[in-house]
Amino acid sequence: MFDYEGSGAATPAGDLETELDAALTADWAGHAKAIVIEPELDVWMWGAETHIREVIGWRGPSGIREWLVARQFVFDAHNKPERPKEAMEEVFRHSQVPRSSAHYQALAGRLSLTRCQDPAFLRLRGAMTAWFAPQAIGG
Repeated sequence: MFDYEGSGAATPAGDLETELDAALTADWAGHAKAIVIEPELDVWMWGAETHIREVIGWRGPSGIREWLVARQFVFDAHNKPERPKEAMEEVFRHSQVPRSSAHYQALAGRLSLTRCQDPAFLRLRGAMTAWFAPQAIGG
């Protein structure tokens, strides 16, 4: 599993994942799965703005997304920033909160991924379910 952003790959993300899956299948059969996250894992942090507000203590004059749009950040059809890492960095800067793994851990601990519709996350969940579902282990 890796972020497509910054990978240096010239191949489109979907094609790259297919190629990596083929290589993994040669050695691991159905026991491995490549997951290419596009653009990057940081997009999963944008599930609920309320959690971001709580973790960083947002005191902006508007909602975080509205504030970012005013600063020329672009959001996709799922209301996720196209540059999620940079958007999060900008929010930390504005809030004068240091970007740290502790803040990301606090945020990840509050997020629920039950409604996450990110395609890479759904592929990961599908692979994990196939491997570890009770029927897969004889239970």
